[in-house]
Amino acid sequence: MSDTTKRRLAAIASDAAALVGHTHLSDGRITQARQWLNDAIALAREAGDRRLEALAISATDVTPDRRPGSKDRLAAIQAAANLDSHLPAAERAHVNGYLSWELAGAGDNAGSGRALEHELGAASRIDQQEPG
Repeated sequence: MSDTTKRRLAAIASDAAALVGHTHLSDGRITQARQWLNDAIALAREAGDRRLEALAISATDVTPDRRPGSKDRLAAIQAAANLDSHLPAAERAHVNGYLSWELAGAGDNAGSGRALEHELGAASRIDQQEPG
């Protein structure tokens, strides 16, 4: 199997694992959700797909076992925001919106304002064909 095919399969598996993780989140099964999302992150990295990696990381931020403003939650969303250049505008706005909210919860008003500016800038670039 070629490296290109392996990367494509890893990307598909990452996307599928993230979907299963979100399903577990919806059902309140946090431990299972976190396991699937961690698998999605690892597979996205194996695929070299920074977009899928950022989305899977940001999903770990919203698990109910992480309280707003907690160090774990903030670290997850900052990791996703660090990859935002790999995201389309709607997803970039989404990730930076969460980052703004988390930084505000942690008492970092200046950082929250910067993230909000990034969110608004990305939102202004969403074209009519991009959902969200």
